[in-house]
Amino acid sequence: MKTTVAREWQNLGLQQVIVELITTERPTDIVGFFAGKSDWNPGDTSAKYRWFYEEGVRLALRDSHDNLRRAVTVFNRQGQSQSLSGLGRVLDLFLGPGSGLSSNALNQSLHLAKIPKNVKLDYTDLTI
Repeated sequence: MKTTVAREWQNLGLQQVIVELITTERPTDIVGFFAGKSDWNPGDTSAKYRWFYEEGVRLALRDSHDNLRRAVTVFNRQGQSQSLSGLGRVLDLFLGPGSGLSSNALNQSLHLAKIPKNVKLDYTDLTI
């Protein structure tokens, strides 16, 4: 996403769409999978999708949505070129039969997924 588009979306309050979705749907667990960075740097031309997701979740948590027990971001720490493949493999294991939205299941999925060696995935728990 180009910086000018991201800035316009920010000015329009796109992050509020996440808040509205959490308020309306009342999920108990949310997991976002992103290849991009979480910080907002106007000079950076990389995608800002993760920023909108995390900012929306933080705003929803600040508004004390009691139903939301857990909100997590799984992200690429290193190895941008093949990170989507690695994220897809983790997502497949994480949402597979018998899995659950727990730290243990997520750690196991991150460990068991056949992720390219140059890709390092990690996660952040936004509810802490």
